[in-house]
Amino acid sequence: MAPGFDAGFHSYDVYNFSHENAKFYNTNRPYSELWYLIGAKQEQMINLQHTQNRGEKFNFSFQYRKVNSPGFYQNQATNHDTYNVTANYNSQNKRYHLFLSYYLNRINGGENGGIRNPADLNDPEITDKRLVPVQLGGDNPSVGGLLNTNIPVKSYYQEGSILLRQQYDWGKGDTLQINDTTDVYKFDPVFRVEHTFTYTENTYRFQDALPDSLYYRTYYDINIP
Repeated sequence: MAPGFDAGFHSYDVYNFSHENAKFYNTNRPYSELWYLIGAKQEQMINLQHTQNRGEKFNFSFQYRKVNSPGFYQNQATNHDTYNVTANYNSQNKRYHLFLSYYLNRINGGENGGIRNPADLNDPEITDKRLVPVQLGGDNPSVGGLLNTNIPVKSYYQEGSILLRQQYDWGKGDTLQINDTTDVYKFDPVFRVEHTFTYTENTYRFQDALPDSLYYRTYYDINIP
């Protein structure tokens, strides 16, 4: 349970960025990470991440992740693009802290309505599951690719949000002398005031570029001209 409005679409949460899983860094040198993964049925995943400090008090990071898969059956392709940006700032006296988190999730999940005839799964002449006829999207046994985002029938989710959090601490500060030339400022907070601002915009859409009027009339009692 979480406070606030919830549209109830959580089937793709595992692929999404959020403020809860946002990461904040403090690095002494720039750091970048890039990985590429190929899975079953040409599933592909790309992850790009970079973070660095600008001075001793400010850090920013950026992360991009792409998940693309043609699926095991016709019209089951998925194409997800997700972005995450974070930044944090600490004042010289370590009393004031600023955190910024922004994410954008663009989720495209193919919908085929299921296979038309379960007996096709046992047909010895059908050697590839992509040849099994499905309810939605027409006959489209093509595989597609990483840059092919044409999904005829899909659930499209776009979720974007920005969070700005400010903190101010009261406590006791002291300067510790490490050696003859190095001093370190140490601060022990005892009381904090915090303010958080969040703005979120979500779009959820089901899109069928090739609607089958008989299917929607039979299963959903919807008349499509």
